[in-house]
Amino acid sequence: MRIRDFGSIELWVGNARHTTSYLTHAFGFTVTGTTGGLPEDRISYRLEQGGIRLTVTGATCRESPVADFVRRHGDGVRDITLTADQAEVDGIVPGFGDTVHSIVGGPHDVHPKSTGSVGLDRIDHVAVSVDAGSRSEVVAQYETGLGFVGVGDPVQVT
Repeated sequence: MRIRDFGSIELWVGNARHTTSYLTHAFGFTVTGTTGGLPEDRISYRLEQGGIRLTVTGATCRESPVADFVRRHGDGVRDITLTADQAEVDGIVPGFGDTVHSIVGGPHDVHPKSTGSVGLDRIDHVAVSVDAGSRSEVVAQYETGLGFVGVGDPVQVT
């Protein structure tokens, strides 16, 4: 499997409507869709700017896994979608902490069509913060789960 690029990033937040409003007004994102009530315990807004795709998801009830995530972590990244060359690799693999990676294969247009109102056009990297002493474990997880190779401090795609 060869990872090509970022597909989208999903944020799990305490107030999806407020976060969506902030991202549209402060950073120029455009709302391109909503998935209200599917599944019933959450609502999601899809946002785009240039080649950046975000999904902002909030809980609609206290029992939702989204609500539990936010209680434990605050607003944060839940899923970093990666695009791969092969269509048969679609799936979800563990990332770090409670963050996962959806892997989508086949042809995906992840390149910007136009620059948004504040000039953002693509995601070129994602930085993560892990608990002290757990970096080696997280690097090993990426090597095993995604075929990455750890070189010094950064984890690089082979």
